[in-house]
Amino acid sequence: MNEQIKIWLVGNTGLRNPNRIQEGFSVFANSAFVGHLHGRENELGFMNLLDEKGIIQNEEGKDSSGSHARKWRLMFAKNGLIYPQIQKKDGRQEDLGALDDITPFGRSFLKADTYPAVQECYLRTMSVEQFPMPDGTHYFSPLRWLLAIMLELEKRTGSSELSRIEFALWGHTTNPSYNLQEVVDNILDLRQRRAAAPAKRPFDKKEIAKRGENYDKKPDNFLDYSDMNMRYLRISGIFQRKGRGLIVVPTKHVLAEKLAKATASSEPIMEQYKLLCTGAPLPTDNVEVAKALLDDLIKQMKERHILYDISDLPLNTPAEINIARQRLENILAQTDEIQYANDQCNQWKEIRDYMTLLIKGGGKLVYDEDNAIEVPKDETPAYLEWTLWRAALAIDHTGFFHIESNDIEKCIPIYDDLYVKRGLDSEDLQNFVLAGQYIELTDA
Repeated sequence: MNEQIKIWLVGNTGLRNPNRIQEGFSVFANSAFVGHLHGRENELGFMNLLDEKGIIQNEEGKDSSGSHARKWRLMFAKNGLIYPQIQKKDGRQEDLGALDDITPFGRSFLKADTYPAVQECYLRTMSVEQFPMPDGTHYFSPLRWLLAIMLELEKRTGSSELSRIEFALWGHTTNPSYNLQEVVDNILDLRQRRAAAPAKRPFDKKEIAKRGENYDKKPDNFLDYSDMNMRYLRISGIFQRKGRGLIVVPTKHVLAEKLAKATASSEPIMEQYKLLCTGAPLPTDNVEVAKALLDDLIKQMKERHILYDISDLPLNTPAEINIARQRLENILAQTDEIQYANDQCNQWKEIRDYMTLLIKGGGKLVYDEDNAIEVPKDETPAYLEWTLWRAALAIDHTGFFHIESNDIEKCIPIYDDLYVKRGLDSEDLQNFVLAGQYIELTDA
């Protein structure tokens, strides 16, 4: 094969956090820009609205072209929330729907009021085969192709784990025009040679340069786009983080097997768009698959000795079975959250490092080739809240906490925030000085 690498993008580098899409789309749905998101005036207007609502931070003069709005519009359309623009060669716009108008699936997305419901919306979207193949006539789903790769890896190694460098070089650089077995061969060869390499970072750099010989853009994209693509893929709920890479979620393994697909579709793009805009079907819409997924989840919960009760729920239709499954998934998620909370006292070094990045206004800290933390500069408020929450969980039963810094002025506000979050116990209330300090802080 005379290879010419093209990296597929399930997200957008200008909108790196998919968790923000629903909030931004809600703003759009309640605005005058529904059906009117093209044209410079509309683009600037919507960008200013997003800025006004606090969805984006467009510093004065930073973007005067409306590019923010175009990036959001692209993600709305790619996820089937608004009708995309149809090229003449692919059909008529009126056969799909009014340009930039909200789709039936977009309305369903707005009603998704739990995280599992939002994840299912993204899974439906990402299962649609709307990405063009090199031949220009067939289409594929990156999510389904990646599942095929990871399940083949699992078949050979016992684990579906795919590391960051493996994803960067052989995940989002491939598609069903490649031979699945050969792709996995290359991943395992890379893995074996990397394990034997004395220095991982120089090894990775050399491998990227070698793979980049067949890529006509900057080689930094291999890793930069990896981080963004994996973040979007994880929001489907079928992948989870493993180090800096990915692994198939154990409770979704049956679903992953049903969705995995190593071949492309010959259906015209107009048909794919219709599927996208009305809400693509999932294997769990079938009663047998839904039941198999529920049974597998029950088995895993029993193995983990997690108590549950779904005896009050009917299990006759796919919808009823999926409701029962979602109840169990919520119980499982709550159990994981409790375990996560209990473990925070052991994660104080990472919490400290997040605080250090926050003090600097954001940035990235790489521990090693497979582990790193990052605070995006435009998301520091959310990361501050999350880090303080983790810090509060990490406080031991005595209520004591310790903060280190060369600058005491930077320590004080962090200490005060932790003090307020911890609150006062009955013994503290007997100390008028402590009570007075607490009242002063909470009234400020």
